[in-house]
Amino acid sequence: MVDQLHAVAAGANLSCVCQYKHPSTPGRPEQMREVLYDMCWFDDQAEYALPVVLIEHENSSAESALLFDMWKLMFAQARLRVMIGYASSDTYRDVYGALIDRTAAASRWNYPAGSEDIVLVGTKTMPTPHAFAVFAREAGAATFQPLGMLV
Repeated sequence: MVDQLHAVAAGANLSCVCQYKHPSTPGRPEQMREVLYDMCWFDDQAEYALPVVLIEHENSSAESALLFDMWKLMFAQARLRVMIGYASSDTYRDVYGALIDRTAAASRWNYPAGSEDIVLVGTKTMPTPHAFAVFAREAGAATFQPLGMLV
């Protein structure tokens, strides 16, 4: 996982895209729209390049909301996919890795070769703004491992 982070951080001219200009259609002016994911980081500026990092962030502490955005990330091919979400309590936050693993197994999620995932789960009443539980799935693995707290 650290190798992926270093590779991404070392990327030349990384750029972030959160929205794109949706072309105008008759009767509707051009509008800014969210790209499929909350944040997309690119190391290639080509028009239809694939991102190297994708980030989804869900403000709701509902289990289904976090799982929906996590599921949405599973559609993507990126070297690093990051999910940031919240649980209703500290105790519940610490079991989200197992919850994601159970959901993935029941739904037969497949992981792209070379892709890694990080899940950061906080609570709405975090003692510090950085008190997230960290879960990671390394390339080639099928389960998320708890890595401790990001404080």
